[in-house]
Amino acid sequence: MEMEAVEKMATLRHPRIRKVVRQLEWDGGDWKHILIIKTDLSLNTQSADYDKEAVNQLVTAISTTLKNAKAGYHKIKIEEV
Repeated sequence: MEMEAVEKMATLRHPRIRKVVRQLEWDGGDWKHILIIKTDLSLNTQSADYDKEAVNQLVTAISTTLKNAKAGYHKIKIEEV
């Protein structure tokens, strides 16, 4: 049973992804599945090294991969490393 769950998980591969973490969060009586994606891209729109196109490409790649895998999470977070 556990192997089936692992096989169904989406594998996120992108040159700007440094780490992917899956968490369970207790929220008022329900467990929530959280996906945290760590990137080396700046997410601060005011930063000189912010690259809007690169961030958009990352978001699109993540969205496409998760939709194709039919992966469902209650929350998806992208964080700077």
